[in-house]
Amino acid sequence: VDECSLFVAFIGNKVSEGIQMEIGVALAKGKRIIIAIPAADKLGYVNQGLIDTHNAELLVYADSEDLQSKLDGLMATDTNTLETN
Repeated sequence: VDECSLFVAFIGNKVSEGIQMEIGVALAKGKRIIIAIPAADKLGYVNQGLIDTHNAELLVYADSEDLQSKLDGLMATDTNTLETN
């Protein structure tokens, strides 16, 4: 989390305490947060609160190809993720 500029959390119907903790760390460090969720799943109220307060962006995807396309678009708009070592 320290080294990223864009944090993507893959969320499903079941709440993961580990993912929620990582989202909290990313939020505390001022990272751009994307919450990715399959279109068939329901976003939990905690993560919905992050979206509603503009602390995270929501990425809803239909399938793996849709997810890849949307992630490619995000990477293209986040110039910090394009740095090379």
